Formats: sequence, C-alpha cells, structure tokens
Amino acid sequence: MTPEELKQSKALHERRLKFLDGKLVRTRRQAHADGLVTRREAGEIHGIEARARKEREIIERREEQLLDVPRGTPFLARAEQVTGQDAGAFAPGTGAKIVWHTTEGRSADSAVNEYRKTRSWPHFTLNPQTGRLLQHVAMDRAARALEHPPGVVETNRAHAIQVELVGLAAESPGWSADAYARVARLAREIESATGVPRKALATFRATTVVHLAPAAWLRGAGHCGHQHVPGNDHHDPGALRIDRLL
Repeated sequence: MTPEELKQSKALHERRLKFLDGKLVRTRRQAHADGLVTRREAGEIHGIEARARKEREIIERREEQLLDVPRGTPFLARAEQVTGQDAGAFAPGTGAKIVWHTTEGRSADSAVNEYRKTRSWPHFTLNPQTGRLLQHVAMDRAARALEHPPGVVETNRAHAIQVELVGLAAESPGWSADAYARVARLAREIESATGVPRKALATFRATTVVHLAPAAWLRGAGHCGHQHVPGNDHHDPGALRIDRLL
C-alpha cells in the first residue's frame, strides 16, 4: 500500500472503531438497565468488544506501516520544509547515528532564526509538546549544528542525523509521555530511512559533557546527544530519557 492508501485505510478503521465504541456503550447500558445481563446480551457485548479490538490492532499496524519510511528517503513527507545550508556529503566509513539536541528556547521559529544567523542548521527541529516538525537538510547530506574545531575528528560529517528538540535540557527528563512518544515517532522514521540502529551509544547526563572517544564516535551507530560529540562543549539534551525513545 502507498502512504496515501495507508492513511485512508487508517481513517476508515478509525471510523469503524468510533462506531463500535458508541455501539458498545449503548449495548452495555441497555443490558444493565434491568440489573440482569442475560447470556445473549453478554455474548453480544463480547462480540462487539472483539470487533473493536480487531479494529484497534489494524489501526496500530497502519500507524507502524506509516512510520516505515523507505531506506534512502531524503525528506519526510509530513515535515514542514524550511531548507537550510548543509555541510556536504557524509564522510565514508562512519556509523549512522542520531544526535539529539535541545534548542534551549521555547519555539521552533526562534530556533530557525538562530540557525539563519549562525548557519548552524540541523536536519530536523521538533517541538515535543505540539508535534510540529520541520526539516532543514536532506537525510543523505550532513547538517551543520555541531562544532568542528581544527584537529578534531569529523563531527557533522560523521553520518550524524541531527535533531533539535524545542525545549530546555534541564527540563527534558520531565517531558510528558505524549511528548516522548512524538520524539520516538521521529526516531523510528529516521532509523527506517537511514539505517540508524535502535540503541544508545552513551549515557545521557543532566549537566556533564562526556565525549565519546574519537574512534567510538566515528564508527559508532545508534543514538547519542550533543554532549557526547568530540570537540563540542554543550551538555544538551541533558538527561534525556533515551529509554523512552528506544
């Protein structure tokens, strides 16, 4: 099925589930009206519950299929395109990884203004609280949100897919389950498109910068934070609950 067909199928089953949920409420109310649920009424209730469970399973499967972005896809169809400057091709022999940042601000628009001033474009900006997603650089090109001091191993070009999360590093551990679900959704899409494995490369800490060793950074494949990148002195995204993303 094409992405559009998957969306249409998901919408169809959501309508069916809504109908069944309403029917279940009415049937239960009628069955309990006289204080005695007959065998026939109980069977009807169980039948509706089973059909509703099936619809939920299909909806969940469609959601998973929609996250399965084809390998090599450069842009996510659902993201707003606010294009910025890239840093060229990825360096050969480097492991595919996601580097999580926090914007240290409260809006995606203010973050974009900063990127324009500093030319420090990431691949994505995501607001975990609202779900708003912007893409700035194709996933087959390097972004520019990491520092690369002289004498330091490749940073931006080390196959690092960079995501700026709108918010403060100090607050990231306390984000809601819904906020983390939105971040996890983007993680699955990037993993599917780029081959990043679903594993952490390091421990995320609140205020400490703990760099990966140069070789571990270059060859490593998985999830890490700005705080782990050689030659960078930022501690974002803080003690991000990476366990909720994997």
